[in-house]
Amino acid sequence: MIFPTVRAMAGRHVTSGAYVACIRQAVFSFARGEPPVTCIEFARRCIDPVLRPGFDELDKAVKAAKNG
Repeated sequence: MIFPTVRAMAGRHVTSGAYVACIRQAVFSFARGEPPVTCIEFARRCIDPVLRPGFDELDKAVKAAKNG
């Protein structure tokens, strides 16, 4: 009876940990002096391959954000 609740909580914990790991990787690579595009690529590699956006898709999103 409590197992479904525990499983749901564990799933949320893993998801939030992956989110933080992605951000951490981007910040650390930026602190090392990497170019911003490289930092984004390092962060992208932390995303689960099933959910990870392709390089072209990410490049278009970055360019759209840059243009406002």
